[in-house]
Amino acid sequence: HAENLMLCFLFQDSMSHPGHTNLISKKRSKRMNNDTTLLNFIYQNVQMGQTTIPQLLSSCTDQDFSRALRSQLNEYEQIGAEAARLLQKRGQSPDSVGPMAKMSSFVMTEMKTMQDSSVSHMAKMMVQGNTTGETTLLQHLRENDDADPEVARLGEKLLHTLKRNTEEMKKFL
Repeated sequence: HAENLMLCFLFQDSMSHPGHTNLISKKRSKRMNNDTTLLNFIYQNVQMGQTTIPQLLSSCTDQDFSRALRSQLNEYEQIGAEAARLLQKRGQSPDSVGPMAKMSSFVMTEMKTMQDSSVSHMAKMMVQGNTTGETTLLQHLRENDDADPEVARLGEKLLHTLKRNTEEMKKFL
């Protein structure tokens, strides 16, 4: 309530001084945009996993590997749902991965599993995907080091998940 009251005062102050821009409200607005950008990146990052894992599961006969993939898929679904919730809390809806990126990922995964559908090859694909996701997420987190703590925690949770999933997949190489 205090935060809303402060925003009302800031708004009134900026309205009472035409041509005067309030730095506090500009900073807050910029952070909210950065939070939205970071949340959308998190959402899209897990969407890529949610697209790829079912494809790999359809080619997989190893029960241990399938179990590991299903566990990772579940983690991505939970993180994606939390990112969507936080976006909705900010009056936004999540931006999905573009259809061309999804199609490209789908085709590449299909081609790679047609060439080699061994567990070690699919694990290698997952390690590569997790590492790419981890690297770009780390860049986004550093670029948005002033993110809302709730958003930053979700980003850190995904980062930890990607690292753990990479280590888990290395066991299947």
